[in-house]
Formats: sequence, C-alpha cells, structure tokens
Amino acid sequence: HDPLLQEAIETIDEALRQISSGGEELRRTTEYPLPLSDLGTLLVALGGRRGRKKDSASRAQARRDFLRARDVLADAIRLLPPRHQSLPKIQAQYGQALRALGILEDDRPLRQRGLTVQRRSLENVPEDSPDWAQQALLLGEDFVDEAWAAATPEEMNEAFDLFMRAARQPSGAASVRWQAALDAVELRVAQQDWSSALQACTAAIDVLPRLAWGGLGLDDKLRALGDTSQTVSLLASVALNAGAPERALEILEHGRGLLLSQALDRRADLDAVRRHAPELAARLAQLSEEPAHGGDTAAAGVRRRRLQYRWEETVEEVRRLPGLADFLKPLPYRELVAVAEHGPVVVLTSSPLRSDALVLYEGSLSVVPLPLFRHTRAVRRAGHLSLLQQASRRDETSGAADGGLDDLRDYLTDLLGWLWAAVAEPVLAALPDRCRAVPDPARIWWCPTGVFNHLPVHAASRLDLRDPDHVNQESLADTFVSSYTPTLRALRTARRAEAAQPSTAASPVLLVGVGRTPPGSQLPPIADATEEIEEVARLFPADPRPLCDEEATRDLVLQRIRAGGWFHFAGHGDQGAEEPDGRLYLWDCRSSGPLLMRDIAGLRLQRAELAYLSACRTHVTPRAHSDEPVSLAGSLQLAGYRHVVATQWEVQSYRARKVAARFYRELLEGDVGSGATAPAAARAAHALHVAVGEQRRRFPERVEVWASYIHLGA
Repeated sequence: HDPLLQEAIETIDEALRQISSGGEELRRTTEYPLPLSDLGTLLVALGGRRGRKKDSASRAQARRDFLRARDVLADAIRLLPPRHQSLPKIQAQYGQALRALGILEDDRPLRQRGLTVQRRSLENVPEDSPDWAQQALLLGEDFVDEAWAAATPEEMNEAFDLFMRAARQPSGAASVRWQAALDAVELRVAQQDWSSALQACTAAIDVLPRLAWGGLGLDDKLRALGDTSQTVSLLASVALNAGAPERALEILEHGRGLLLSQALDRRADLDAVRRHAPELAARLAQLSEEPAHGGDTAAAGVRRRRLQYRWEETVEEVRRLPGLADFLKPLPYRELVAVAEHGPVVVLTSSPLRSDALVLYEGSLSVVPLPLFRHTRAVRRAGHLSLLQQASRRDETSGAADGGLDDLRDYLTDLLGWLWAAVAEPVLAALPDRCRAVPDPARIWWCPTGVFNHLPVHAASRLDLRDPDHVNQESLADTFVSSYTPTLRALRTARRAEAAQPSTAASPVLLVGVGRTPPGSQLPPIADATEEIEEVARLFPADPRPLCDEEATRDLVLQRIRAGGWFHFAGHGDQGAEEPDGRLYLWDCRSSGPLLMRDIAGLRLQRAELAYLSACRTHVTPRAHSDEPVSLAGSLQLAGYRHVVATQWEVQSYRARKVAARFYRELLEGDVGSGATAPAAARAAHALHVAVGEQRRRFPERVEVWASYIHLGA
C-alpha cells in the first residue's frame, strides 16, 4: 500500500501547486485548505506504516511524514473560517499527527497533547451529527493504539465509553457503529471483563441488521456482511463466558441469516394485523409482492430504497396497534427454546475463545462444552476439506469416474471420526433417553454457525472399515434423522407453513433433467440424469411432464418454479468455495447463462414445498458468508421452500440416481402407520434418511456418497 499512498500524496501536491498558481485570492478559499486536510491524513497513514518498521531509515522517514502532516494540517486550520463545518474534523486530524509523532519519539507529553486536541475537536461536533460517531471511534482507537503499550486504565475506560456511545449513536453510519461496538468488545475481552464485553456485544447485534439494510441490493448486502459470521460466533462466546447462555442463543439467532430474516419478514402471517387494521395488512401484502432485488441500475436502487422506507414506516405503524408491539421483531429467548417441540435442536458455535453446543429440548437450554473441537484446528480441517472438494470437482467436470474421490474418501473417513468424538458424542451424552423413544427414528435439527457450516456434522461416525460386520462402528445416523436449519426462526416458519398448508403429492411437480451436453458447453454428458428423471416421474400418480434436455431452458424453468410445489433437478451444478456463485446448468446455459443462486433467491414463492437438487456441490457455503443462505440450497430456502435436499460435494451420477429413486419411493409410497396417505413432503427428512441409510449399509466405505446428502427444513 505504500506506493499507492505515495502516489496519492503526489497527486494532491500537484493539485495544491495548481491552486497556488492561481494567486493569493484562490489560496484563501476553501479550495486550498481542504486538499491540505487530505494531504495531512495521507501523510499520517504513510508515516504510521513506515513507523511500524524497525529500521532507522524507515523511522526517520516516518518522522518527516508526521512533521509535514502537522504543518499542513496547521495551515488548513489557519486558513479555514472559524465556523466551517470541516474544521472539527481537521482539528482532530491535527491531533492525530501530534499523537503519532509523540508515539514515534516516545514523547508522552506530545502524545497527550495530541489526544487533548482530539478531545476538544470532538466537543465541537454535535453528538446528534452523523460525523460524531466517526470521530469518537477514531479517538477511542487512538487511546488504545497498539503502538502505544502504556495506555492508562483511565484512558481505556474513556475509550470504552467513546466506543459504546458511538455504537449507540442513531445517526452514525452503520459500518462505523458496528466497528465501534467490536472495538469495545475487543477492549473488554482483553481485560477479561466479560460483563462489560457483553454490553458491547448487545450494541453490536443491535446495529448489525443495518449493515444489510433492506434497501440495498443483494451484492451490497453481501459485501457489507462479509466475514461477520466469525464475529457473531465470538460475541456468543463472550456471552457464554459472561454466564449468559440465553443471551448467547439470542446473539447467534439475531446476528446470523439476515438475508433469510428479511425474506421471512416479507412472508409474515398478516392475520393479526388484518384483524386490527386491514388497510395496513393490505399495504404490507402489496409491498411484500415487490421484486426482492430489482436489478443493479441506479433507478432500481432508488426504487428499492423507497420501497424499503415505506415497508419500515408501515411496520412501525403496525407496532403501535394493540398487542402488536413485537411485530416482526427478533424472537426472544422464550420463543427460541420453544422451537424444540418436535425433537432436540442443537445450535453449534465455535470461536478462538471456546466451542459449544447449545442444546434445546423440552423448553430448556443446556450448554454442552466441546473441548475436543479446537477452533483453529477446525478451521484448518474445513479448509483442507474444501481443497479436496475442489480437486474432486475438477475430476468430475472432466468426466473422471471415481479416481478423483479417493483422497476425499480417505480424508472424510478420518474427519467423520473426529466429528463423532468432538461433537456427536458429547451432544448425545447430554440428551435424555426419552428423546429417542419414538415410533419412527427420532429427529434432530442442527443449526450450525461459523466454521460448523463447512463440516458434515450430520454424518459424524466412528468407522472401522477393517471390521466386515461393522460391530465396532457408531454413527449419528443410527440414532437420529438429522436435518439442518440456518436459523431457529426459519425452522419455526417452515413448521407453521406446513401446518397451515400441508404438503401433498398432488402439489405441482417440476422435474428437470439435463443429461446431454448443452450446446456450446464443455460439460460431460450424464446419462443417469435422464434415467433418473424418467424413473422419478413414474413414481408420481399423475404424469408430471418432465422438462428434459432441449426443453429445460432457463426462462421456462424459472416460469414453472413460480408455481411452487415440488422441484427436482438432475444435472450439473456447481458452487465455488469463496463467492456465492452457485449455478445449475440448463440446456441453454451458454446462450442464456446458467440458473444462478441469485435468480432463485429473488423469487417469493407461496406454496414451495420440496426442492431436491440431484447435482454436485449444491450446498457449499462460501467462506465469507458462512451464516447466510447463499448456497443453491440456501437460495431455495430464501425463495420459500420448506424442505431442500442437496449435496455438499461431488456425487457419482449412478449413485445419485439410486438415492433419488429410493427417496421418492419412500416419500410417495411410505406408510405413516395409520393407513392414511403419507403427508408427502413433510416426510422428506425421513425419506432421505432411508435412501442414504441404504447406501451406508451396503457401502460403508463410500463415505463420499452417503455423507454428501443433507436435508434442510422442517
């Protein structure tokens, strides 16, 4: 970055020379002192970088940078009118230059003088000004600058107070408030003051939704939320260290899945609103039907922001109605623990501070420490798994048979054993025996956060492949039918939709298969994809009229998806490990583009029941967005599907066909024990458990097959 800073400084110097050539009169206008301010800021930044180096030449150059910054900022202050709106900011920059010079020269009085200048400049900014939070944040960070190791306890307390006030300042920019709250957390964590740190955690979670404000486009939201996942896990660990597990649960719920939360807001049940104010219910219903993203043009952005303002104003009107003060507010603890009414729900969290399972069951919360799940090791293991997935993806794309999966298979065998010992065993030991005493296989829901989103917890198993009778093997699947949910609210919403509109085999069915190579693409043919679609279609009582190969065009598939019901895709899919770029390859993928994650996420479907993606890598969570539903499977949940079946890495097409056929046979022909017709999609998790369990029993060594499949939903 040093050359870029130097280039920027030279550019401003040239601009100042041109202004100076215009004479003394031009020098006395604000056209001259404001670039001086920019120059001083850049010189302080460049000097700071040079000052961190140990050699004497770099430190001497840093001193020259700070001295020049001091002088140009003093000139800017002298030339500006006394009441100019930029004056407090430039005064603060002048104080920063003095403080930086004092630190470099180990001159405490000079450092103190700089901080005093910064304090006074902040006093000249109205606290309700949007600029106040930014200046308070910078002053707080200067108090505890790591380059100065001798900050006093009084300075640390003053810094914490500034951080908290900035974090809670309503007119401050969301990014500034978020950073201020995190700085407050970091300061108190370093002091192991868990109670004060928890106060800062609350401030951070309160402002986090503003980072991904509903008026922003999808790409802007994702940029704003980049890497917040690990931070939220850390905040939850602080709450646990503070002895507040209930607050930890709320932090994990309210600080994650923000895109999904916004989508669920738009699908909220309006019956209670309709009883009190039908006109407000009608307005919310109309606003919720507007397109979710609307494109990236400037006009679309303006329209999106206007709609969001109208939505927020209407929600506030609703909250003033009797009994609706909590309308669309984050769920409190008492409602979160109530989600575990049909079986245990386990929220998994890990940070450098600690790793835990928050087990919800029968209206209570138990904290199960996971001492064998060391966070740094888990991050490394998840990264190595991702590398092996990418290697096997290259082999799968080139049409290789099984060779590309050998390394993945070996690693998965070891990984699943570690997950069994580090996660599954402690959780199972904490659960009472009665939660398993049900007629059907017992259900368990996993709500992973952070690094857990990159690990196949559902398949945790202790495998001994040398034992032909498998008597020494244990697996989570022997005890429970596992499902995933991105948030507890998502699980509750899916269950309520299931109860209000039970899914049936008579719902619309869309079967899509692309087995031949699409024109102009390099994708290898998948003979089993066409056979899979034909085999699945025969299982339905009415002909679902599949779309295969030439018929499976992007526009037609999107049109048919809007009818809701059931959606099954067999063909090529892909998802990178870094970016939310999931895609399904349809027949016209070369001319019209593949069906993208964002295409699906932008839909708002009312009766979307079951989606089954029989393709590779359809639930790979991008590293920077671990807790947002931006995989292909997650985008289907965003669109409204209650149940989604997907894969976490490559699957061999022949095995995929077998699993899909067995899944639908179990789903459509299964008996719930009362002689009544099976409630179709409601048994999706059980059907997948049976289909995958068959592969696991027959081929226990093929962990890459049976461990890849997951169920998300109710």
